[in-house]
Amino acid sequence: MWRCRLVYLLLIGFGVFFYIAFIGYFSYYFLLVILVLPIVSFIYLLLTWKFLKLEFVVDDKKVRQNELVSIFVKRDKFGLGAIKFKIDNKKYLLRGNQDKFDISFKHCGGENLIIKDYYQYDSLNLFCLKKRCYYQIPITIYPKKIDFDFSVYQHLLPKDGEEVYAINQKGDDPTEIYDIHKYREGDLLKNIHWKLSAKYDDVLVKDNALSVSEIINIHCDFDEDDDHNDLVFSYLEVFCIKLLENKYKFLLSNKEITSIKEYEDQFKYLLWNKDYYPDVTKHNYEFIISYYGIKRIEGGHR
Repeated sequence: MWRCRLVYLLLIGFGVFFYIAFIGYFSYYFLLVILVLPIVSFIYLLLTWKFLKLEFVVDDKKVRQNELVSIFVKRDKFGLGAIKFKIDNKKYLLRGNQDKFDISFKHCGGENLIIKDYYQYDSLNLFCLKKRCYYQIPITIYPKKIDFDFSVYQHLLPKDGEEVYAINQKGDDPTEIYDIHKYREGDLLKNIHWKLSAKYDDVLVKDNALSVSEIINIHCDFDEDDDHNDLVFSYLEVFCIKLLENKYKFLLSNKEITSIKEYEDQFKYLLWNKDYYPDVTKHNYEFIISYYGIKRIEGGHR
């Protein structure tokens, strides 16, 4: 580091002046110590070189978009000087008494910070050696929080105790009709719809409905624009939390979510992958979340 080197050069100049101006053993040994000390410091750096290692630990708190997060650096206590490294083309310098640096992220998602090499300085911060390494720091960045009025969507959700039936699959509940078809061999006589058969002068048979419990299905509409995806994640996070707070279970990324833990696992998966494979089965209550907002999909059609 140039400041330490400048101070050392000034110290040498003072030592030379002191040696010339004050003839004697003390000025001689003073200059000798100044000249020898960097050599000893460099030799010590070489001796400890192969034992050096770093460890990066992310602050435990949840990392959010555009907020500073602290990354702690644990290193061996050999009495060495500063370390210098680069992350995403940005240089970081940690002096001997520093053990962390702060970083922020413009977009939410999963980030792998890669450090392929770093520079280790000697105890006097005069010399440095480049050490090759491969440190990978995985960080999950959550979206920034937004204001959200859940009451706007409550009338679109199923009511407590409401009987709900599948819209694309028949079942065995005789109290609800799924579809009507002409009589085929093997149809049960008890399923004949006598009133419609008399009206249309044909034998018509009713298909019973299927009662379902997994009734809320959430689709995410991601695209190539990171700003759009940030907004999708913001809507998704607050909508899912509100559903769980109101005792609703739902499908997210083809997994049934019934608890905060299950939601956090699936949400973290989506942050890292930004993909979504919707369930092929249509549900009565489907919602699509895009950067425009949250919209209910009527009848399973987008």
